[in-house]
Amino acid sequence: MVAYQFQRFRIEALIIVGSFAGFMSLSEFLEKRAQFPQFCIPMVLIPASISSNVPGTEIALGSDTALNIITQSLDQVDSKTAGECGQKEHLLTKHVRHAGKVCLVD
Repeated sequence: MVAYQFQRFRIEALIIVGSFAGFMSLSEFLEKRAQFPQFCIPMVLIPASISSNVPGTEIALGSDTALNIITQSLDQVDSKTAGECGQKEHLLTKHVRHAGKVCLVD
């Protein structure tokens, strides 16, 4: 069905902006090139994920932005609570599929 849509809409190149799911889709297209000539076009993946979980990449669009927002938010909490207590502790939770990358990138 996908190969038919590529042919129907005369897709001549494919740019995927995505995370691990995009990587897997691109991998499937590349594996099926022998079976479906419609997939014999230039294809590229631009990694975009706050999890930075795209194989072969060290960082992705979104992960740096997420880290900057987290840092700015914690700085705002610090500035609003300055003087209330001597010591501050932050609890940071991560709501993505697998814990890891965003919390480990510095």
